Amino acid sequence: MKKMLFFLVCSCIMANVNAQSINFLRDTTYLSQSLNAGTYVSMQNRFTNEGVLEMWYKWKMVSLVSPVGWTFTICDCNACAPEGTDTASFNVAAGANCILVYDMVHHGIEGLGIGEVKVTNLADSTDNTTIYFVGTIFSTGIYDQMKDVSINVFPNPAQNTIQYNTESIISKGSYTIIDMIGKTVCSKEIINSSQGSIDISTLEAGSYMLLLKDEKNKTMITKTIMKN
Repeated sequence: MKKMLFFLVCSCIMANVNAQSINFLRDTTYLSQSLNAGTYVSMQNRFTNEGVLEMWYKWKMVSLVSPVGWTFTICDCNACAPEGTDTASFNVAAGANCILVYDMVHHGIEGLGIGEVKVTNLADSTDNTTIYFVGTIFSTGIYDQMKDVSINVFPNPAQNTIQYNTESIISKGSYTIIDMIGKTVCSKEIINSSQGSIDISTLEAGSYMLLLKDEKNKTMITKTIMKN
């Protein structure tokens, strides 16, 4: 009987360790700002340790697609790593939240950056989540001109076609869809239009970024879209 109880207790502990514990608030976070708003774009994503035990995790910078000269820093709920550090370990109490802060340091260079970060439970490597941080930096002139423009996308998620519309007519520009490693998978010119449709039937299921660009190919608006 004692052996049986001991076995059950051990089984419960192992089940708690191996249970999925990482639950991020969102898969992708993104922020756009003008060059004069600061030297970096700071983004945050929250996850919860949904296990019943304190857990140790490791975050790892998997990839950074960005203009030459951009760097990054990452802070977890324990500490901030030195600039350029690509991995660190940290602990989270049972049921507690942890804020992961990702700073894209653009050093005055405009453009688009995508940081891919993987968070893994050190007790169970199969318990992991990959999240994306997307930052867009505008030149002051473009930002001041377009800061009140927004884009609506529907349905989202979608399987075959998405519709988009903007609050104002775009005299000349384009939309571009990129995957989460920065590869362009779709692009089309926009002339004197505020709405349209995009065929995404050939894309693989997953997360993508829709970029609305001006006539000089500068990114004005970014939007996360999901393909079922």
